Amino acid sequence: MDKNELAEELKRRQLVKAEDIVSSINKVSPDKISVQQFKDAVNSCSDNEIIMSYLVCSGCGAPILPYETDVDAITRESKNIAEWFSRLDEAIAAHGDGVRTYQKL
Repeated sequence: MDKNELAEELKRRQLVKAEDIVSSINKVSPDKISVQQFKDAVNSCSDNEIIMSYLVCSGCGAPILPYETDVDAITRESKNIAEWFSRLDEAIAAHGDGVRTYQKL
C-alpha cells in the first residue's frame, strides 16, 4: 500500500463517521461545528496530516512512531488498511508501555 492509498482510506473512514464524530465534539466543545465543516476540514488535510492524526498519542501528545522511518515502512509493508491498523496497534501498545514507565519514574 502506498502513502496516498493509506491517506485516502483514512479520510474515507473519517467521512463515514463524520456525524458521530461531530456529535462527540459538540458535546464537549464550546465551539460547535457542523458536519459539513468537519468534512471540509478532513478533505483539506494533506496525506501527511491525515496519517499523523492517527499517530499522535492522546495521552501525551507525542508522535507514536517516527514518521520518516517507521510510518513509511509500515505503510509499504502493509497489504491493506486492516494490516496497517494491526501494526499501529502494536506501536500504540509499545508507546503506552513507554509512557507508563516514564510516568512511574
